[in-house]
Amino acid sequence: MIPAIKLYTKNKEIREAINQLIFYLPQDYNGQVYDSLYEMHQSESIEESENIYIVDYKSLTEVEKYIFHIQGDKRSWLLVNIDDAKATDTILWIDKGFVGVLSILELINNFATVINAIKHGQMCFPKSHTRLVIQFYQEKYINKNRKINDLFSASQLTTKEQDICRLVLSGLNNKQIASEKNISIHTVKSHVHNILTKLSVSSRSELLGLIINDYKENEYAN
Repeated sequence: MIPAIKLYTKNKEIREAINQLIFYLPQDYNGQVYDSLYEMHQSESIEESENIYIVDYKSLTEVEKYIFHIQGDKRSWLLVNIDDAKATDTILWIDKGFVGVLSILELINNFATVINAIKHGQMCFPKSHTRLVIQFYQEKYINKNRKINDLFSASQLTTKEQDICRLVLSGLNNKQIASEKNISIHTVKSHVHNILTKLSVSSRSELLGLIINDYKENEYAN
């Protein structure tokens, strides 16, 4: 079955632009547009799906902005058309269960890249927000050492790599890690590369997403 990109918007221009972008994607996707958020949410079960759900922020009512969340929903939801989003906005909506928060221009200008990233389980938000997002989840999730230990026990990371991984998850960049551990940046980069490879992720944000998603799945399973 061909996967779908499902869009909730009441904006005609956005609807037409997204439909055109879907047409030119290298992989086949069906485009489905909804003018009811409830109907889109109820269009299939909350289990894992290849379908991608895009929500136009400006089409949400004030009540929907307040009460709508998809925590525990294993589908991929992306919030777009939120102008001048601050890191706090990104954190708010990712905490509600979204895999990303982008302006409409960020989505349109990078549409194929964004869709491919979401398809492969990555989170999508402005790079300038990365550090604050990491710090937020450090406080909310990552300080739960049990989750990190569970991740390490299921991996083949060496003791040194586990040490570096903890620093990465705490939000430190390569230069800061090198200073903290009194090693060269080249050595840090080598460790980080090995960590990402062994954990089958391609970026720091994807590594963070691995921790967050694992925690949320267990949180709602209990």
